[in-house]
Amino acid sequence: MMKKLLFTFLFLLISFGNQAQSIGIVGDFNGWGSDVVMTTSDNENYSVSGYTFGLTGGVKFRQDGAWAVNWGSNSFPTGTGTSGGPNIPVPAGTYDIAFNRTTGAYSFTAVSAGFDNIGFIGLFNDWTESVAMITTNGIEYSMPNYYFGDNNVKFRKDNSWEVNWGGDTFPGGTATLNGNDIPLTIGFYNVNFNKNTLVYNFDQVPVSILGTGALGWDTDIQMNSTDGGINFTLDNLTLVDGVVKFRANNSWATNWGSDTFPIGTGVADGIDIPTVAGTYNVTFNRLTG
Repeated sequence: MMKKLLFTFLFLLISFGNQAQSIGIVGDFNGWGSDVVMTTSDNENYSVSGYTFGLTGGVKFRQDGAWAVNWGSNSFPTGTGTSGGPNIPVPAGTYDIAFNRTTGAYSFTAVSAGFDNIGFIGLFNDWTESVAMITTNGIEYSMPNYYFGDNNVKFRKDNSWEVNWGGDTFPGGTATLNGNDIPLTIGFYNVNFNKNTLVYNFDQVPVSILGTGALGWDTDIQMNSTDGGINFTLDNLTLVDGVVKFRANNSWATNWGSDTFPIGTGVADGIDIPTVAGTYNVTFNRLTG
């Protein structure tokens, strides 16, 4: 009898230990409510196919529907989530999502939902694989807040050179089939491409400052950049006692804060920066914070 009970106990213990951890996705898209539960076959790699995010915002992975174990990062569409990391800035769209619970590696692959798969490729990724763009109508494609670490880019269909478009002008122009490399320069851009007209635009991602120490949380004060949206400046800014933050695209999906003033290093989704009344020349580097 004792042997039978011991065997039963060990069986239950092993079975419990082998149970898959529940990994889910939560964020602004669902009001940080119930997790979208991912599937797994090995308790390590998790996935969700064709999930639609109805709005642009922050997203995190977490375990067992609780915040005790969660992962985040400020990188999109791929990256490595860290424990308690910042919100992942995910644009509205439909994606196949993959996540590795052991390494934290994740990917959001845009799904065309029956539309043509249009992406961009260039020196920034050694011309290896197209970055899929997002579309809701199969005509207008976009990718917000993307960092290009090297020059030149082209658009192409189905991750293949069989159909590709290039152009001679930057930051905007009209592409031609098999055209030249678009002379993109290093920086952060909101990318737009119209498949019908072939008009394209690489709009520098704006960075602003806002908060109770400036003009309030409803008014973004835009900063200036001359190097593709990496270094920003703003002269003669009048501040009052309060707090401020920096953010990109006038959205909280990507923002920076810190607990030091007047000098510091902003971290993604960091705390509000305390301000002291006065007039300041402000500088911010979004690569280093």
